[in-house]
Amino acid sequence: MDTSEKADPWSPENYKIHAHFVPKLVKHDLITLLSPRSHERILDLGCGDGMLTRQIQEMCKECIGIDKSQHMIEEAKLNECKDVRVVDCEKLTEWVNNQGFVGYFDSVFSNAALHWMKNQEAVIEGIAKCLKPGGKLVAELGGSGNVQIVEKSLISALDKRGYNGKELSPWYFPSPEDYTQILNKYKFSVNYISHFSRPTELPTTIGGWVETFGFSFLAPLEDNEKEIVKGEVEEMSRDEVFNNETDKWILNYKMMFFKEFKQIILDLLIPIILILSLYVLKFYYDYFTRSISYPGPLPLPILGNLHQYFYYRNDLQVWLHHLSLKYGDVFELYFGSSRYLMISDSRIVERIMSSVKDNNYFVRITTRDGLDDLKKGHSGILFNVDFNSWSCIKKIFMRAVAAPNALRFGMNLINIGFQDLEKFWNSLIEEQGQFLCDEQEKSIEIDFIPWARRIFAETIMLITTNRHPHLLSTYYERITNKNPQKNLDEEFFDRLSIASDCVQYYLMVPPFIRNFPILNIYKNYLYENMTWTRNYTCNLVKERLEEIKSNDDKEKLSTDMLSMLLTANKSKDITRDTPNDNNEKSMTHEEIGDNIAEILIEGVDSPSNTLSFVLYYIGNDPDIEQRVLNEIDKIFGHRSDFNITYEDLSKLEYIEAVIKEVLRVRPVTATITRFAAHSDQIDEYVIPPSTHLSVNILSLHVHPNYWEEPMKFDPTRFLARSDNEKEVYDKNALVYFGGGLRMCPGKQFAMTLLKMMIVLLYSKYKFEVITKDPLAQNSINTQYCY
Repeated sequence: MDTSEKADPWSPENYKIHAHFVPKLVKHDLITLLSPRSHERILDLGCGDGMLTRQIQEMCKECIGIDKSQHMIEEAKLNECKDVRVVDCEKLTEWVNNQGFVGYFDSVFSNAALHWMKNQEAVIEGIAKCLKPGGKLVAELGGSGNVQIVEKSLISALDKRGYNGKELSPWYFPSPEDYTQILNKYKFSVNYISHFSRPTELPTTIGGWVETFGFSFLAPLEDNEKEIVKGEVEEMSRDEVFNNETDKWILNYKMMFFKEFKQIILDLLIPIILILSLYVLKFYYDYFTRSISYPGPLPLPILGNLHQYFYYRNDLQVWLHHLSLKYGDVFELYFGSSRYLMISDSRIVERIMSSVKDNNYFVRITTRDGLDDLKKGHSGILFNVDFNSWSCIKKIFMRAVAAPNALRFGMNLINIGFQDLEKFWNSLIEEQGQFLCDEQEKSIEIDFIPWARRIFAETIMLITTNRHPHLLSTYYERITNKNPQKNLDEEFFDRLSIASDCVQYYLMVPPFIRNFPILNIYKNYLYENMTWTRNYTCNLVKERLEEIKSNDDKEKLSTDMLSMLLTANKSKDITRDTPNDNNEKSMTHEEIGDNIAEILIEGVDSPSNTLSFVLYYIGNDPDIEQRVLNEIDKIFGHRSDFNITYEDLSKLEYIEAVIKEVLRVRPVTATITRFAAHSDQIDEYVIPPSTHLSVNILSLHVHPNYWEEPMKFDPTRFLARSDNEKEVYDKNALVYFGGGLRMCPGKQFAMTLLKMMIVLLYSKYKFEVITKDPLAQNSINTQYCY
């Protein structure tokens, strides 16, 4: 007898001839239950010739096939399996320890192999050791009654020759109950188990099947006696196994098909529950015994009040105003473990909005609150905690949008954009407009917000980058089905809103929650969008840098913000009077791109939402509308082709009052946040150190202590009572552009463009608001203010 057969009785050649049906018998449900995923690591136990291993390897990150037979592993390699190894599965624990595979695999898969391993407890122990907590075992093996007729025939033939046939049997065919006991012993939770019959037509004869799978019965016999035994087995089983009609041998397989989950060990679970319980107790002990307390809704451990924040997120201002009415002008909210004091008392606002350079409230949000993870906090204007860096960028920004020339340039861009808007609207009216009642001119219903966003986006993009994105024309072509595809610039502006959400999410949600499995899907979605917008702005920066390098004359360089950021403190510095006195290092392309993105976010959403609500409130009050039209006629006359100058816009006192009143009742952001670096006391209020203070803007803007009839829309409250008197109201109770040192540097720019758009719109068109109830309309608020 060949000694190699004793060492490894498996024959790939015999397997191909007599047993090639085995991989084909795998139920589709077995692979479905396994559900291999692209990130998973899977162990195929008893992989055989690797036909199924290769299939699984194509579906997951890593799949290792193991088998005791050297011959079958060599066959698996010929079948193009990537990683297959010779391993005695009854010594699986030893192999797992030696290879460093403890808790390594997400799943273990086994098909028609486990019943070849008599020491099942050793096998299951090894499987439990190599699986991650919560990992799964999906397997199919022979169950009780499997190939029973052939097995009895083999045992009888061997017993007759003086051998112990049962001891020679290599198989372990358990009942579901017996196998469940073994699995439970090693902390597996039985999720699904099935015991069923599968009559299977053999490709050759029972003798061929015995030669392939019954080799342990034949091992003690001489070659000639093996043939005799195979013949006897065929004769003994013929009546029940042979089908005379088809002239085929049909073997009745009794299979067991199951899916189990590895339980988290109870010894580990108890300490986790204990630690969580102690954390909850400590959280509420610290909460109820805090030295400085303010009223507010009860926070939850880990979450704080985040659950309420996300529930009311689409109506955040109304929620905060409701809490203010319930808890007063100063109340607490917790976002994760971070404590926020929500403020609607103008005395506190005056202090935290100080214009003093070294004030206690310069920082808006600490970098640890998610900014570091987004590579923000030390650049830009919105969140920069470094005063010198922030100051330098603010000077550049002021030159780009606040200087008189910049204001006039912005007005010119708005005028050009409006001409395009007028052209597209007139085309829509001509193509889709209808005559209503007895009117002599056509009317059309439009969604104003998308148009407003695009005209402001084009203006801000040209101001900041000197690049025209052509958003109005592409939007017109898309809604008229002339070109339904979005271009790259439109996608960028759409993604900017998601990037804004990303920053807000990182600021509000603790790392533990946003990185928690399943919950991190949303975080990844937001971060991928942030990365996309960063790549876009970085490409803008690189393109402009190449233009600057190729231009030797700095006088010919455009004076947009992007060029100024790139050339500041360099040989081609076009900022001229804005040198960096602190000799700071140059910003990276990513930091410059983030600056541009910040300006675009704030410069697009805020004015477009405000303009929409200006039209809304004017359209809901005929008296206000008439006063607006009268003021336009007074300043510009009745001509439709008048030129608008900055000096003319400065005379529009009533229109400016309308804008201010809209910003009072419909602020563009829910809160403005400052961080108390040190403890402070403002009148009766004690401010603990390292506390965030958020101005509850809507509650402040409609507070009865600061406004007469606060819920009434009345622009006249911002008009002087007489020629020698200015408008009278508490300046600290109106913070629509922020305040103090970090007041929005684009305040004058935004107000100028808003007034110009109102003049242009009402000199060309008549507007009718479809929804008459102001409370039915929610503003689309950005979350930041300076």
